[in-house]
Amino acid sequence: SMTDELRNLIKKYQNIKEVYFEVETIGANLEFGINLCSELEKFNNKLQRKISFGINLRIIPKRNFEPLFLSMKKANFEFVNIGIESGSKRIRKDILKRDYSNNDIIKNIRLAKLYGLKINTYNLIGLPEETLEDIKKTIDINRKCLPNILQLSIFFPYPGTDLYDICKKKGLLKNQQDVQIERSRVSLNLEYLSKKQVRKQYIWFNFNTYRGYRPLPILLFKLIIKKLNYNLYINRLLRRILAYKFTIWFKAGI
Repeated sequence: SMTDELRNLIKKYQNIKEVYFEVETIGANLEFGINLCSELEKFNNKLQRKISFGINLRIIPKRNFEPLFLSMKKANFEFVNIGIESGSKRIRKDILKRDYSNNDIIKNIRLAKLYGLKINTYNLIGLPEETLEDIKKTIDINRKCLPNILQLSIFFPYPGTDLYDICKKKGLLKNQQDVQIERSRVSLNLEYLSKKQVRKQYIWFNFNTYRGYRPLPILLFKLIIKKLNYNLYINRLLRRILAYKFTIWFKAGI
């Protein structure tokens, strides 16, 4: 069982403080999800130091996740990752094949936050058929939800996926795809957006989402880092610096 696996992990790695469940379908069967949380709660109550949990959750149309969020809180879940993907219903339905509404997203994110769960949203821009107005809708829905953290990626067409085939059929693919930091750089020749427009929206997305809600100096600092990080050579340099720091910390036992 899952609790047996956790018990074995704790025996092997005694300093475990957090466990992340990489599964989107926890909400597909609410009864199963609630029962799982109940078992995790019982498991945690037997520990001297409780473990915190995190999980993915895919929004399902017209489903109320409040009972699940309550169970998650009791089980010591700290955060939930939710894929908004796009604030445009047209893009979600026609391109991403996700049929939930903006109201489904907003309602359940607000409910999760009411139960003290931290929310991280996943967002995509630079999609086929996307317009500047679609991107603004994605910013708008994040402003309404105000997630604790937002993750933004620029769409990249991975071979073998339906979206790759769509991009190929539409003639959006470049002759050679740039796979270096591919989800942070524009890789398509889009119908309605220039690469410059996508790049600008990517860099300013966080600022435009939290403007008026978070301290301006912090937003400006993150904006500068985002702009610098978009440059491939600077990105490589920053990665090397971070890797060096982590190596030093690891050797020092920090």
